[in-house]
Amino acid sequence: MKKIFIICLLLVSSLFGKELIEDPEFKKIGKTWTFRKAAEYDYIKKPDVSKGVFSVKTIQQSEGRLLSLSIPVELKADKKYKVSFDIRGTGEGKIYVQVRRNIDKKNKKRRLNIGLNEAPKLSGEWTEQSYSFKTISDLNKKDTTRLCIFYGLFLGEAQIKNVSLVEVK
Repeated sequence: MKKIFIICLLLVSSLFGKELIEDPEFKKIGKTWTFRKAAEYDYIKKPDVSKGVFSVKTIQQSEGRLLSLSIPVELKADKKYKVSFDIRGTGEGKIYVQVRRNIDKKNKKRRLNIGLNEAPKLSGEWTEQSYSFKTISDLNKKDTTRLCIFYGLFLGEAQIKNVSLVEVK
């Protein structure tokens, strides 16, 4: 019985690649995670992280990209991935989760969505959200890829934890 359990565990773990999120508990905001805010969000003095939970409270809406949390991730072209996290929140508007790339600065199309653009459903209770996506075929090694969470179109309070990104084989 023990051998069967170990074999099943190995089979399940072989379906997914290694974890691509270096800091799932948000311990290194400013080093691994980047928290960006435009001037209209100056009332948010610093990122609010406690016990592996990232929290944000907004009192206005703006453009999505003007309030964001992101982390670099190494992704390959034309591959399948799965991103998952727990989220809760109350308010109006939407939070977007995207995987984007920044390409060579000489190219005018610098920031591009490369396969994931989702708006998780929010409720006052923790819910697990999971999205599978496939990266575009023209992604190359020079591109910087990031998992991004955009809060600018949201008005209210939201929390996120247990962020995971793995390649699906």
